[in-house]
Amino acid sequence: MADPIPGQDTPFGSSGLRPSEQEGQYFGVTTTASDFTITANLDYIQAVYNMPDSRDLELYNYKITDGTSGNVVYNSNNIPAYNQVNETFNFSSIFNGDVDRVTITNVYIIEFTLQYISIGQPHGGSDNMGQDDQGIEEITFTVPIPIEILAEASPDPRGTPNYAPLNLTITEFDETTNIGKFTPSLRTIIDNFAQEPEELTFDPSSGINNFKLTYRINDRRDLNTFLHFGDDQMQLVTNVKTDNTTFDEYPYSAVFKLYEPLPEDIEEKDTTYLVKEILPQLTQTVELIPFERREDVLVLKIPDTPEENSPITKREVSLKSHEDLITTDAKLQESIIDKYISGSEKPVELNVEYSQYENFINFSSAQKRLENFKYKIEQIEENTAKSSSYVGVTSGSGESLKYHNNIREIKNNFDGYENYLYNTVSTYTTSSMGEFFNASWPKTGSGTYNDPFVPVSSSHADFTSWYGSVFNKTGQLYSASLYDTENPNRLVNLIPSFISEDVENSTFTDFMDMIGQQFDELWAYIKALSTITDRQSDLTEGFSKDLIYNLAKSLGWDSNDGKDLLDLSQAGFGQKLEGGGYSLYTSGSLDSPPEVDVTKEITKRLIASMPYLLKTKGTINSLKGLLNIYGVPSTILRVKEFGGLQEPKQRDAFEISRRFTKALGFRGAQYVSSSWADDSTSGRKPETVELRFRSVSGSNQTLIQKDGDWGIFLKDNGSADNYGTVAFSLSGSGGYKTVSSSLLPVFDGDYYSLMLQKRKVETNLFPNSSFEVGSGAGLFNPPFVTQSFSNNAEGGEIKIVSSSNVARTGTKSLEHKNTLDTGTSFTLFFKNPSSTFGSSTSSVTNATRGQTFTFTAFAKVSASVVDSVGRLRIFELDSNEEVVNWDEDDPKMAPNSVRGQGGIATSQDVGLNETEWKKISVTKQIKFPQTAKLGVRLENKKPGSTIYWDDINVFRNPSNTDTIGDTFNYELSVKKYEAGLDRIIFSSETSMLISGSNSASQSYNASWTGSGDLFIGGSPSDQFANQLTGSIMEFRLWNEPLQEQFFDTHVANPKSYIGNTPSSSYYSLVTRYSFDDNSALSNGTTIRDVSSNQTTTSPGSAFGFGGLNTFENVEDKTKTMVPNYGPNRRSSTKIRIENNILSGSGAQLSVNKRYDKSSNDFAPLDSPKVGIYFSPTDVVNEDILLSFANLDFNEYLGDPRDNFKLNYPELRDASNQYFQKYTGKNDFWDYMRLIKYYDQSLFKQIKKLIPARSKPHLGTVIEPNIFERPKSPVQRNNPSFTLPKYEKTINLTNFHYNSDPDTEESQSVLQISTEYPNYEGTIDSSDTFEKPSLYRFDFNDNFDDRATYVSASMKFGVDRVYQEVTGSIIMNQRLSERNKEYKFFYTSSQDYINSQRYSIDNFLHLYSSKSLVESDLDTDYQHTTATRRLFYEGCKNTKFTTTDGDSPIIIRTTSPTVAVPTDTADSNLKVVSEKFGRPKK
Repeated sequence: MADPIPGQDTPFGSSGLRPSEQEGQYFGVTTTASDFTITANLDYIQAVYNMPDSRDLELYNYKITDGTSGNVVYNSNNIPAYNQVNETFNFSSIFNGDVDRVTITNVYIIEFTLQYISIGQPHGGSDNMGQDDQGIEEITFTVPIPIEILAEASPDPRGTPNYAPLNLTITEFDETTNIGKFTPSLRTIIDNFAQEPEELTFDPSSGINNFKLTYRINDRRDLNTFLHFGDDQMQLVTNVKTDNTTFDEYPYSAVFKLYEPLPEDIEEKDTTYLVKEILPQLTQTVELIPFERREDVLVLKIPDTPEENSPITKREVSLKSHEDLITTDAKLQESIIDKYISGSEKPVELNVEYSQYENFINFSSAQKRLENFKYKIEQIEENTAKSSSYVGVTSGSGESLKYHNNIREIKNNFDGYENYLYNTVSTYTTSSMGEFFNASWPKTGSGTYNDPFVPVSSSHADFTSWYGSVFNKTGQLYSASLYDTENPNRLVNLIPSFISEDVENSTFTDFMDMIGQQFDELWAYIKALSTITDRQSDLTEGFSKDLIYNLAKSLGWDSNDGKDLLDLSQAGFGQKLEGGGYSLYTSGSLDSPPEVDVTKEITKRLIASMPYLLKTKGTINSLKGLLNIYGVPSTILRVKEFGGLQEPKQRDAFEISRRFTKALGFRGAQYVSSSWADDSTSGRKPETVELRFRSVSGSNQTLIQKDGDWGIFLKDNGSADNYGTVAFSLSGSGGYKTVSSSLLPVFDGDYYSLMLQKRKVETNLFPNSSFEVGSGAGLFNPPFVTQSFSNNAEGGEIKIVSSSNVARTGTKSLEHKNTLDTGTSFTLFFKNPSSTFGSSTSSVTNATRGQTFTFTAFAKVSASVVDSVGRLRIFELDSNEEVVNWDEDDPKMAPNSVRGQGGIATSQDVGLNETEWKKISVTKQIKFPQTAKLGVRLENKKPGSTIYWDDINVFRNPSNTDTIGDTFNYELSVKKYEAGLDRIIFSSETSMLISGSNSASQSYNASWTGSGDLFIGGSPSDQFANQLTGSIMEFRLWNEPLQEQFFDTHVANPKSYIGNTPSSSYYSLVTRYSFDDNSALSNGTTIRDVSSNQTTTSPGSAFGFGGLNTFENVEDKTKTMVPNYGPNRRSSTKIRIENNILSGSGAQLSVNKRYDKSSNDFAPLDSPKVGIYFSPTDVVNEDILLSFANLDFNEYLGDPRDNFKLNYPELRDASNQYFQKYTGKNDFWDYMRLIKYYDQSLFKQIKKLIPARSKPHLGTVIEPNIFERPKSPVQRNNPSFTLPKYEKTINLTNFHYNSDPDTEESQSVLQISTEYPNYEGTIDSSDTFEKPSLYRFDFNDNFDDRATYVSASMKFGVDRVYQEVTGSIIMNQRLSERNKEYKFFYTSSQDYINSQRYSIDNFLHLYSSKSLVESDLDTDYQHTTATRRLFYEGCKNTKFTTTDGDSPIIIRTTSPTVAVPTDTADSNLKVVSEKFGRPKK
């Protein structure tokens, strides 16, 4: 309805309204205080709008709407009409007098609603109508009327002013005083004010006097005017005056006074501009200091990388012709043209499930669309037949091509449903997702590019069966017809039936279905808008793949196609030219998507995961999530952080990472068999069995057994919970002996680590290990005293106690209290006791160099304490029971290494609780020749706590044997690592001691040392328990007892296989089944032995798996120890937890002064380096960490004897130990060919997630492995001297030339004669040569050197200097009668090269024999630390010897900012003086 126009020929008229200035836009204009009336022209409404007679008008109402906000501000009640509508309005009354509600000019719209009551025929012109059963019709008529209301302020009490222009005429003006007079030409300035004329402030008739005319340019305080001469040359103007003398015509000339004289280069008639400075200039001084950044690794990437969001990147694109783009392959040419040229104008392809009509047909006919497609198939068949008929016909190629192009045109014009019918294969399926019919045309072919799906002929039996008929109610055609009949939205179903059912209207109904199909296209796109929020990663689900990049950008994530430079054949069809033809390039199956779709799928995954990425942005979790989106496995591309805080006594650095591996599943009837035999290295049976298991069934189950001789099995506790024990049984003549772990939740479905080891021991050297001494005996000696002394423990008390729950064995234990406020309490007698204790001794046993001792104890805390920390120590003592060396053993160095030697060995700190006895152990190899005895010490590290010690043992560890008559200790350890807490949460250790002293006990040892077969998962004979129902991974056999600290490393990282020594992973690990394959296992399938030493392997065999693949996926969060190989080593613990203390006397927190000191105040900044790159050596480094993580690489780099060498010999030896397991080279190029399959846009996306302060290393990095360290020697060779000795044989015989008959023919021509001269002399009685020469600085009277100087004198010191007459040179040393050194002999030079010549261990030093020879060296120099370091090794510092406990050398990585002193203040803001226009300093 058109807007009403005020007047007689409009629905409404008005009075009291002013006309609008914008004609035709508003009905009228009023103010808030004015009245106006609106009257309805009922006759006009009846005639024009076909309304009822005015007599039928019953009621009317109106509402007022704010035209700006659209809010309704007033609604009236129904008003009786009485055949007329006449309403008066006043907005002030409408707003209840609140005129302030209208503060600006606004538009309000008044809408009248007229209600008619009519009996009779309906009126077609009504807007709304409703008819009841009696035929009474209610008709309403509504017309909006816009009214413009002007803002109106409160009335002035003086009246309403009448404004008019004010014109002034200047009548007088004094140029000298700038004083003038003007008179108004309009006298009535304020005629309408209510006040009297005498109350006015001035008389308009008298004019205005004494006004002052000023120009802003004459204001001397306004120094913003300049003369601009170009090239930034400006002169400040301080004054200006008009000059009408030089030029007497307007506009005259101006004379400018400048602040400074004009420069000399300004000449007469030069051009200048008069300018004014609007804003003061801001000057900021910036100094650019060049900085050359040195990278520690070589990153292969494009230099000068542009901004992340820049669409311009530096990528080389070669020039290609049209033929290069579409290829030379005829089939690919057509495919590329049809997809990228002919198909470029196609709309966005929606993801529609075409198997169900309701998804894409709403207004059109499914039957007719199916029939239309059949018609197109028939056209294709007809054109195909015509094209084939011209094959072989002369000049028929053109006609054949014409029909072939017709076929291509038909296919290119297929809509989405027709493409589905032509290219997709479907089958009838039903599931929880719904019922899906076989809605696609039957086809032949495999669906690959070379063998695509091809619809069968329209006359084929498969098609006729699928197509069916409406008459017979069969097939797809009937389903489409039935859908059309039941579709209420089909346009044909909405027209009258007499039209749709008339056969003569078929053309019209076809046209309606065509229109309906057009609407269906629009309806499908409108409906698809709701799928924008569907975050499915499948390209065929949710929003269209053509919108992926646009949708990502709309969400704030600019994503790019990482493969946009691929050839069209490869990007769109997966075909690449190889050799003489094109073949499938993608690495997946034949039906894998083209690479351009792979990139789109990655971006769709990114959109689906965007909430997580944005929430975790800046953390390592976001980076790992992005890697998962791109499908890059963590084994080939990891997120590496470097640096981290190094604190004194900090535990070893570690890295937390996720690892995906496999485990072999057992289902109660499967096992893996292997041989139990001597290994080729030691010639003995394995001495450590290690595995990781998981059980899912609460019953007795066997983990591993050796025939019926011994076995390890799970024992259920018989309750409904998941608790049980791990037991070890050993067979002998007396039956089975069994030991069990403590009660653990071994049936909870999580993985547990298990270790069983056989350790040869001698008699316990510790007296009364369980403290079962007689009543009143008190403490025993050693290491305690028999007397009652109060100071038998430093900082605490010890005594033997007997009560409930304090003993592990028997009834007694040793109670150890720490009574200190801070510090460690320890037993006192670990070294020579003072004379106060009489005959008390401190040594436990005698010891000699080369022997190894193990000190173990079990500990728990008092119930009243809850927790504590315990530790053990072993000391080497001399014959006087004094500690021979206070250095600690370095467990990270080889035992025979010079720098790995110390006189003290310390166990790990073990946390104790009140519920579990925990084993603490430490092993010490005697290093020093003067060691004669052994001392031990118990330590309680927590002040105020009480520890109970029991079952204390000190064993001498001989080399293990398989002699059954020896004493062996069989130790069983079970532990569980909790990834969420990053620590071991369950631990149980138990042991079985077999003495071997008689035939009965020897039979038990024989069960272990005898040959046989192993059954992993249990034997079918079930000697110990049922076969396992669960999983096993990482089964290992070692030929040495594995130390507990390394077993703990395996518990935290199951893939780690470090051993007791750096060479253990190669020589000691004799068998390893990782069980991380992914294949089906039949009876006898080989399980590969993946141990490092592949010289001799022991493969296993699988039985009972029935050809099934029972390998299970395992996801572990592992803790990998990271060796110390430099300041920028990898680290995952970069969070700093600082310990602040108050410093100073009476220090308190203050707002004015700092009294607190942080523990990290002087710690170096963390390295901001983040590495996310492909590296061929990364896998090698990872394996080094798994096998050598217990090494401190820095210990191999500080030997001063290596100063002049080109490498580090000890590091090279360690490297050789590792690389000896490799039989071939690491193929670098294979790795490079592999990574090119990954989407390189990954690194651009990574930059959006990493923190801005980090320094990322992205791309591909070629770097050395951990063992490769560059070394630049001080000089190429050691300083040396030579004693040249020349020999030559001269023939002195005269055999051929002897003419003297009196001599023999062979007589020498050299006649030898001797004499003994005797010289006599007298030695100067003044002993000149016995005394040193004396020189004096005085007058020079020597004529030979008088020209050099005349005289000399001393200003400070004495004027006499002594000098030796002759200099002494030591050419050699006397051989010692006591000191001897080894001289080694080798069988080959290769043995000499491969030997570690600093060691005497024949296993590392490959000599054939050695003997002691007299030496001029002190062979015991290493036993005196000060002498050794002063003369040989140099004074070295480690973090154990520095005063602050930190590393001796700290490398700080700082920001490359250069501080440059300036003569200005520290602000970048320069203040410009208002007076002079100059910046203030």
